[in-house]
Amino acid sequence: MAISNINRIGGTSTPVTQEGKVDGQEGVQRQELQTTESFERVQSVALAGGNTAQIPSGMGTDETSRIQAFVGGLSSEQTQALQSTAQSIANQAQAAVTAGGDISQTTSALSSQGADVVQNMLVDSTGIDEQAFGDATNTLMAFSMGEVEGKLTGLAKQVQGGNETKKELRLDMTELREELSDPNARWPQEFTWNEHSTDSEGNITSTEKSGSLTKAEAEALLEKLDGQLATIGEQSALWQFDLQSAMQKRSEIMNIMTAILKQMHDTMSATIRNVKACP
Repeated sequence: MAISNINRIGGTSTPVTQEGKVDGQEGVQRQELQTTESFERVQSVALAGGNTAQIPSGMGTDETSRIQAFVGGLSSEQTQALQSTAQSIANQAQAAVTAGGDISQTTSALSSQGADVVQNMLVDSTGIDEQAFGDATNTLMAFSMGEVEGKLTGLAKQVQGGNETKKELRLDMTELREELSDPNARWPQEFTWNEHSTDSEGNITSTEKSGSLTKAEAEALLEKLDGQLATIGEQSALWQFDLQSAMQKRSEIMNIMTAILKQMHDTMSATIRNVKACP
């Protein structure tokens, strides 16, 4: 909420408004907002126990329905195993891309890790069932890709939240300056404003406050809000850097995921052929 003066001359409650000014960061902020909006259509499937798992936003309806039908038949322990492995694969793939160099060994290792989990999870309950193995493999990799998109979604929302907070702070400060520069203003005055703080992890907390301020107190509040703007601006810059870095790595990570998926399918097909070939 922007600062509102509720004790102006004449005794009426009059909100102070001003058209928001666009600063030199307009282009950057517009790009950040577009990035955020591109991850707002999050897809997920329901799991046992009332939990959900995110899957890639571009996944088709038929494939999504198939994954939902598959996980609907799993126990909580089985879905937890899939989610845990999917998170591990996503984290290791991201680490491999960040480190650079040849990622073929990482791709092969992650493929084996995923294939082992799928086989251990299904063999006792379904035997060698080609359809079940295929559905499990596709589900595991959908969960892994969803983990990657989930991190991007979180970063994009942090950037958007930081931008919205900065915009609100600038508006509050502009309105406060108008009151301080008004020669007809009477002091003290009642004000309502928002203060913003960040925790050790950089999360922003906004708190609405109100009170009767003298002119000196209003000047001190203006200085305080200016400090908050600087702090949040620094945090937002870090979030933006993290988001841009993650966006640049996304395509490489997804390429690894695609290669893992293919290798897992090849492994499963070979396993099934070997079993069928046995007398």
